[in-house]
Amino acid sequence: MRAFTLILAGALSVYFPESAGAQPISRTDFTGLVGWFNANKSRIASDVDNGWYNRSAYGAVMLGWYWTDHLKSEVEFGVSSPAELYALRTISAPGQTTYTRSEHRFSTRRVTAGQQYQFFRNAWAHPHVGAGVDLTWERHEEEVDPIYFYDSVARTTRVIADAETIGPSIDFRVRPFAEVGTKLYLGQRGFFRTDLRLTFRDRVEEVIIRFGFGVDF
Repeated sequence: MRAFTLILAGALSVYFPESAGAQPISRTDFTGLVGWFNANKSRIASDVDNGWYNRSAYGAVMLGWYWTDHLKSEVEFGVSSPAELYALRTISAPGQTTYTRSEHRFSTRRVTAGQQYQFFRNAWAHPHVGAGVDLTWERHEEEVDPIYFYDSVARTTRVIADAETIGPSIDFRVRPFAEVGTKLYLGQRGFFRTDLRLTFRDRVEEVIIRFGFGVDF
């Protein structure tokens, strides 16, 4: 019986340190992020030369769950502030071509779920790569200026269409994303995080540069 006890104790002493070492140092983390949001809207605003707008701020909160010290799942809730994109419309009027200006306004709300691989273990800096799915609700509204026509017979300018507002409309999209970033520890649990995220459809549609602070639990 004593021999059996000694063998069992020896087996446990070997097994449990290895099992403990395989467990992640932290189970969860929580991060608050702010950033710079850029989006390509040439698909919607086809009347502009450069369909990117980049005057939008981004804010998000993120919850992560570590499966190991390297593999983590994340869920994020984010919003982008309203931003404008100006366009010049070409209008074919009787006997001439005229122009009018329009202003597109965009803002977004989103939920993302992703998987991340984090390099190194128990270090002060952890680079990472990640990918996942992005669910976005985009609000779009367009303000169109009045359309003017020059009457050469009467030699005066006439309004052939009043100013109008188109929308707002909500467009829901599901797209993949990829990201690369770094998690830098400021203490035992507090950290600074920065990353670059790209959202795709048939091309890159959004670029978000982000940074923020978080804590491990």
